[in-house]
Amino acid sequence: MAMITKFLIALLFFSLLVLQLAEADHDTVVSSNLAASSPPTKIDCGSACEARCQLSSRPRLCKRACGTCCSRCSCVPPGTAAMAIFKILAAVLLVGIVFNLAVSDMVIKSLVESDPSPQIDCASACAVRCQLSSRPNLCHRACGTCCDRCNCVPPGTSGNYDVCPCYGNMTTHHGQHKCP
Repeated sequence: MAMITKFLIALLFFSLLVLQLAEADHDTVVSSNLAASSPPTKIDCGSACEARCQLSSRPRLCKRACGTCCSRCSCVPPGTAAMAIFKILAAVLLVGIVFNLAVSDMVIKSLVESDPSPQIDCASACAVRCQLSSRPNLCHRACGTCCDRCNCVPPGTSGNYDVCPCYGNMTTHHGQHKCP
């Protein structure tokens, strides 16, 4: 997950760098055109709007709106309509990465700071579990091993494995219940 986050951050910064370079190049061209130009000339709105709307998801609507604006002000903003979408996507990606980092940081802190479950007294729990056993030493040894691994012993002298599934699911090499 950390590798994906680093990749997304690198991709975002690269995209923003490309966007800044494109905008800086456009600003240079516009300022040089303004300084060198005399009275504004009429531009070909059809071809300018065609270029601007080529990447639009709805090109006919884009061309119509662009043509209306161009006829009123004799200008068409440079770039494509997709550049605005790109800026929005870059912002959403940045917010997603920050949210991802914040959530993963909270999860890690909660895992690190959480107290482990308290250890139970296996000796006394196994004494209760094995009190009716015909082979108490064998019962205590097996119960102690299971209690150490699972940190629980089912109540009563037999059964009740559903209370402690770890204890109930442990088996010997022959497939029999390991824990009494």
